[in-house]
Amino acid sequence: MQQVLAFESDLLEYDDIFDGSRVIDARTAALRDAAWAELNDVPRPRRRFEAIDELKNRLVGSMVDRTRRIESGEQQVVGVNVFTETASSPLGTTETS
Repeated sequence: MQQVLAFESDLLEYDDIFDGSRVIDARTAALRDAAWAELNDVPRPRRRFEAIDELKNRLVGSMVDRTRRIESGEQQVVGVNVFTETASSPLGTTETS
């Protein structure tokens, strides 16, 4: 599909095919706002070393939540819990070394 888009369409002629997309702009803004909220929650410079354990716990907790969502099917990850079966390529394969 990537080659079709790259060689058979004019999409590569645009600097940003999503420029002006309300959906992309909204998702980007939400991600930016969430990142700023998380950064603002980090303790100030003189207390950052004391906060290392708390920050590690947040990271581990976040990964535990993500793993739970993936395992339950709530969060789909291609090749992990959806679209895990493969089919032979109709184009055949060539071996490279």
